[in-house]
Amino acid sequence: GRFAEQQIGTGAFVELIEGSEQDKFADHLISMNVELLLRQGDKSLPTAQMKLNLLDAARSSVLVDVYHVCFLGLDDQPRHLLGIVEQNEDQRDDKFVVATCGGRRVDKFMVETVDISNEGSSDSSSNGDTTLVMPSEPLTASCWIIPDSHDFTIRKATVPFNLLWGTAPITCLQSQIWKKHRGKMALALRILKTERLPGMTIEGLIFDPEAFRQHRMGFIAHVDIWAESYDALVRVEITQHEWFQQRP
Repeated sequence: GRFAEQQIGTGAFVELIEGSEQDKFADHLISMNVELLLRQGDKSLPTAQMKLNLLDAARSSVLVDVYHVCFLGLDDQPRHLLGIVEQNEDQRDDKFVVATCGGRRVDKFMVETVDISNEGSSDSSSNGDTTLVMPSEPLTASCWIIPDSHDFTIRKATVPFNLLWGTAPITCLQSQIWKKHRGKMALALRILKTERLPGMTIEGLIFDPEAFRQHRMGFIAHVDIWAESYDALVRVEITQHEWFQQRP
């Protein structure tokens, strides 16, 4: 209500945003508050992403990606968790990603493309109507897993990756993948190891986050898998994702 709007409008973080974008950001947070409070039984909303210009110490504009999760605090009032990633010229082009092996560029092997119109996020049904609830967004969210672990144990992850799953970080990736697609991830890891490839791509991998499962919400993603021998871990990178909701 008014208190929430006042808190957002006068918060110290808003003052770091370029003046022309402050109202847009405050309106975004307020709309998330309203949406969450209207969803009875929900403890959080799916991760949202937006670009903002922040001001550095010299009051110069810095373009950043803001990953935002709105969740209910202990007082059952909306709270906001923000992850900020600075844009820079060295970031890879999301439309063309290659691996480097032995000083030369190597195109990655592609596993499969999945048509979302015939798939769903529920383990029990994949025939319901699917509604896309957020537009497709470019994203760089990474985690590092133990490749030989049966549940794809996560050893470390970036902030954008953690924000995809709600308010609590996850410790393994397998349980967050739609049941019928877990074999695709295992196949990609097996080929990566046996063929000694620098990287793999899975297009159309469906994720079924436990935090949003009761609401039949999930996301379909473009996933890159990179072999990183220096620490015996494999990097799993989500470069694009699109949220959807299945009708009962």
